[in-house]
Amino acid sequence: DKYNSAQLPFTNVGIPSQVAYSSSSLSVSRMTTETSDSQLATPPTHPFTRDDADIVLRSSDGVDFHVHRMVLILASPTLQSLFTVPQPTYTTPDSSEMTKDGKPIVDMHGEDAQTLEAVLREWYPSMQSIAYQDLSIVVKVLVMSTKFDMKGIAERMESVLQKKSFLTKDPLRIYAIASRFGLRQAAEAAANESLLHPAIPAKCPEDYETMSAADHHKLLAYRARCTRVLDDILIGWKWYTS
Repeated sequence: DKYNSAQLPFTNVGIPSQVAYSSSSLSVSRMTTETSDSQLATPPTHPFTRDDADIVLRSSDGVDFHVHRMVLILASPTLQSLFTVPQPTYTTPDSSEMTKDGKPIVDMHGEDAQTLEAVLREWYPSMQSIAYQDLSIVVKVLVMSTKFDMKGIAERMESVLQKKSFLTKDPLRIYAIASRFGLRQAAEAAANESLLHPAIPAKCPEDYETMSAADHHKLLAYRARCTRVLDDILIGWKWYTS
């Protein structure tokens, strides 16, 4: 099949490609119903208000999430290192500002409540899945999960990026996002879908500025090879029918 021989430069498979993607994430049960991403950043509800939580994560916009240290340690080697480093004990006039309900407060600088809740919902067991409708939230979740080395969440976001509603609407933006975060399977799916769209749209897609020139070149080279393969097929068909 000539069309299947037109491969992306960074893979060894054709179109459509199947990439084996190993998962190092903890297996947790998830509910089949979904919560819309538009419902995020509302005041935290169960399980982020539990009395048995042992730490408080405070978002950059001042929202507190009462969470369980062990759940976060399983999610992130970075957080594990942070939480296992012995902390000095001392008393100052401002000590009460460093705790809430007797729990230490960790300021999550740079992570707003919407992002923080999305990441926590992705990891906490038995939580409703999030029905993502806004790619900007997906990008913020990817930024945080990359910062804290949460590989399981990044893998989940790769599946989200391949939703048909996202791919058919804006494959070039999906390609840019997937390339930025090294999500090869999503990048391939977006490159395939981009064949139905202009290579250079009238308006620059969002997130395109985050993509490297090398990744952009890979996409253009891939499209050029697909065009040549299609030309060969059409020429062969014309010869066969003449």
